[in-house]
Amino acid sequence: MEPIYFLHAGAGAFFLGFFVSDIILSRALFAFGSALLVYGLAFQTPTSGLAIGWAVLAILANLAVIWRSLAKQWATPLTAQEQALGEHFTEFSKSDFRKLMKLTEWETLDADKPLTQEGAPTKAIYYLVSGAATVHKNGADIIVGEHALIGEMSFAKGGAATATVEAQAGSVLLTWPLKKLRKALKRPSLSASFNALLNQDLSEKLAEDEIRRSAQDS
Repeated sequence: MEPIYFLHAGAGAFFLGFFVSDIILSRALFAFGSALLVYGLAFQTPTSGLAIGWAVLAILANLAVIWRSLAKQWATPLTAQEQALGEHFTEFSKSDFRKLMKLTEWETLDADKPLTQEGAPTKAIYYLVSGAATVHKNGADIIVGEHALIGEMSFAKGGAATATVEAQAGSVLLTWPLKKLRKALKRPSLSASFNALLNQDLSEKLAEDEIRRSAQDS
C-alpha cells in the first residue's frame, strides 16, 4: 500500500478522535493516528525525521494520558470513613487526598495513649477524628477535641515536642509517620494543601487560646 494512504488514515483517525467524548478512546485514536503517520512518513521520499519525531512524541503523550486515566479508574475506592474525613479536608484535591490516605494509619483507642512528650523528638503528626486529648503544658491541662492536629508545631518548626499530649480512650486517631509524610510532601500540590491544613489548625487553636484567656481574666 502506498505510504500516502497511511498518512490519510492517520489524519482520519485524528479527526475522528476529536468527536469522541470518552477521554481514553479519543486518546487511543490519537495514538493510533500518530502511529499511522509514523509508518507513512518512514516510507516517504525524502524521509522527514523531524516530522516522525513529533509523531512519536504524540504517541507517547497520548499513551501517558491513557495510563493516567486508567489508573484513576482502577484506584481503590475511598472507605466511608475516608469519605467523611474528606469533607473536613477541603484544602486537598481528590488526588492529593488519596495520596495522603495511603500513608494514613487509623486507630480507635481502647485506652489512653501518649502521643508526644514535651522536650522529646516526635515521630508522627496525629489528627483527632473524634474524641479528645489532654495537653499538659506549663503546669496546666487543656482538653482539645475532634479535628485537632497534634505534633504539628514540632513538625513545622523542627525540634522537640512543645507539650505532652495524651489521647483519651475511645478516640479515633489518625497517624502520619514523619518519614513517610515528608517524602509525600515533596509533591508541591500536596505540600501546599497540607500547609493550609496546618495554618487552619493553628488559627483555630489561637482563637481558642484567646477565648480561654478572656474567660480567665473575667
